[in-house]
Amino acid sequence: MAEKISFPACYDPASGQKGEILGTLGITLLPPEGSGRDTVVRAEMPVDDRTAQCYGYLSGSFVRDKDAVNASLLICEMFAWYKSQGKSLVDVLEKLYQEYGCYESKLLSFQFEGADGFAKMQSLMTELRTNRPAELAGIAVERSIDYQNDDTGLPKSNVLRFFLKNGAEAVVRPSGTEPKLKVYLTVIGENKMEVKKEIELLVESMERFLMS
Repeated sequence: MAEKISFPACYDPASGQKGEILGTLGITLLPPEGSGRDTVVRAEMPVDDRTAQCYGYLSGSFVRDKDAVNASLLICEMFAWYKSQGKSLVDVLEKLYQEYGCYESKLLSFQFEGADGFAKMQSLMTELRTNRPAELAGIAVERSIDYQNDDTGLPKSNVLRFFLKNGAEAVVRPSGTEPKLKVYLTVIGENKMEVKKEIELLVESMERFLMS
């Protein structure tokens, strides 16, 4: 969809995601709060919509901060516009699913308290980095990216990203503010039942690895 309407999908340094999934839905990923991490997408670049990996949202470039009020007003405007055409937002969403597939995303957070917990978290990141999994939830990992060490042309970040054969993704990174490992899971399928089952399997797989 992003390509169809010539909408750029930009890099989000916070999660290491380039925005292929969100970009498909016509969204541009930008760093939260217009912070100093905004090294890839510059203020002078025209922006129609932006969001962060934690689902903050704003439109335009006149305010460089996430704004839920702004998003609420835009949703109301969407509702009114589609209602004038005899459609609901659910109708429009279902049409997007039919054309581009169903997406399901889930954020997992694993707590590691104290010095021992921090050491365990670092050990898990090292293990994932040096022995990248060949499969997750029984699905082959086709390729992976280490945003800390691989030559990506993007800012260095302690983020690992795994691309599965079925189109699913898993992104793993330590939190920058809390003693947590965060895992961002995304799957795509033909229907909601399929993606719900796939993401549940991915959750189980990541929980077994990180909490064993």
